[in-house]
Amino acid sequence: MRGSRGSKRETVLGCAVALAVAALLIGFAVADRAWGPDIWRGTAPGWPGGGYGFAATVGVLLPWAAAAALTSLSRVNWRRNKARSLGWSASALAGAALSALLLLVVFASFKPKKRHRGYDCYHEGGACWVHTQYPYVWAVGLAATVTGTALLVGTLVAYFRRQGPNGPPPPTT
Repeated sequence: MRGSRGSKRETVLGCAVALAVAALLIGFAVADRAWGPDIWRGTAPGWPGGGYGFAATVGVLLPWAAAAALTSLSRVNWRRNKARSLGWSASALAGAALSALLLLVVFASFKPKKRHRGYDCYHEGGACWVHTQYPYVWAVGLAATVTGTALLVGTLVAYFRRQGPNGPPPPTT
């Protein structure tokens, strides 16, 4: 009897998580349509380097924002300290929000297939407009993301090497 109650609780929790993920995806799609063109229209032309500089900045920041969210989440331990875990969860939400904003910028620049292009695609800030103004924005964004990931990995390797097997090095005076 007790085992079935636990499984009901797990089923309800699983359904709640699935519904939350679905709601986040739907909200992200709606935000992409609503704010994506505005971000490109309002920010990219005035950014240092124009749209290519904007894509490079977004590409470099994306892995760092995701790492910030994941690092904060890895420190959450509700059984040991609830207050500290709440702080780490809030920190993870900030990293996740920045990651979502950066992904919104990336997805807003994806050019739809020809049969799905409407008039709004060619408006200033629309995905077709982005690709007309900056034809190689995808390559710049991809190269910047790879570069940002390489910088992140290199920084982590250097950090863990410096700590060594016995923990952090002693302070120098």
